[in-house]
Amino acid sequence: MVDIAWKNIKRRKIMSILIILGVTACIHLMVILLCMTIGRTKEMHKELSIYAGKIFIQASGPEGIGGEFPPFSSRISSSILQDVLKINHINSESTIPLLFVSVVPPSFPGAPPEVLAVGIPPGKEKIYTGDLEGIGELFFSISDEKAVILSSGAAKYYMKEKGDKISVGDNIIIGEELFVVKGVLKKQNIPTFDHMILIPLSYAQELFECRSSISCILVRAESKTEGMIDEVASTLKENFPNLVVITDKENVKHTNEILAEMRRFFGLIGGSVKATSVVMILVIMILAINARTKEIGTLRAIGATRRTILFTVIQESLILSLVAAVLGLIVSYLLMKFVYNNANYFNLQVVLEIIGTAVIIGVVGGLYPAIRAVKIHPLEAIRYK
Repeated sequence: MVDIAWKNIKRRKIMSILIILGVTACIHLMVILLCMTIGRTKEMHKELSIYAGKIFIQASGPEGIGGEFPPFSSRISSSILQDVLKINHINSESTIPLLFVSVVPPSFPGAPPEVLAVGIPPGKEKIYTGDLEGIGELFFSISDEKAVILSSGAAKYYMKEKGDKISVGDNIIIGEELFVVKGVLKKQNIPTFDHMILIPLSYAQELFECRSSISCILVRAESKTEGMIDEVASTLKENFPNLVVITDKENVKHTNEILAEMRRFFGLIGGSVKATSVVMILVIMILAINARTKEIGTLRAIGATRRTILFTVIQESLILSLVAAVLGLIVSYLLMKFVYNNANYFNLQVVLEIIGTAVIIGVVGGLYPAIRAVKIHPLEAIRYK
């Protein structure tokens, strides 16, 4: 029956090509949505692992706890740090003030800033970033002022501005000031870290006119145990009721809420795309059945069973859908690799999910036309013109 289905597809080449191209476009969109979901999930979980065991004290964000992180709109007094350090069980060496400033706004709503300046005390860089790798010096000395450490995304942005590759020792302009690049971090696949510029805190406060304020305080407890972290967080909330205290658990909760919302949104788009694919196959197959009414009647008259006709039509639909899926996967991979320059999340999970979706689209799209086909009466069909 497969050879018969394939011959029928080849007989109506234009209709088959059109449906394959239409479903291929839908498959490509589904691949992009899947890769975005997988990629964003991995990125956020990787970022959470860096924030594990850390507590952040900040002003209330525009959307409440965790509504904006890093909190570049938050401003609190620098003097609060001294009061925080008086709290029991706080690791004073690893508790640091941070200043976040959006240097280049987000490219689209909800995204992190295109370039985010992070003011940080010299020698304390790893407390915030963890053990990130790169070239050059990835730390500041006390004497550093007009020096910066660039992330890969920030280096790429200033490369466009400068028209040349950014290297250690080059100068860049932030605001109206000239800075020397001390180091460039490797790409981490974490949006927050891949778009930041590290600047010595005191100079960042002067540059961005925040001399007596910071964005937040990163707090580390003496012990990384959950009980100790919860105890310190509870004490901080009692002592600073007007500020927001965010623990790693609250960050995880908020991240899961964001991911759930993202999956719902992408799921809605994906559902619409699948429905579009089903409708395209459905319409084309109905037209094909109408055009082959006499042929189907002849097959019934010479002994073809209803089951044979049913499975032949469904097989035609399934073949079209699977050909479109394979073509869509190939096109998507090539575009992501050579145009978007990001095929990191195109994996076996994506391939299997797309193939499974194509099977469902093919079966569902061909089911109604197949049922219509088997209801054709042989004698009436033979008289059909």
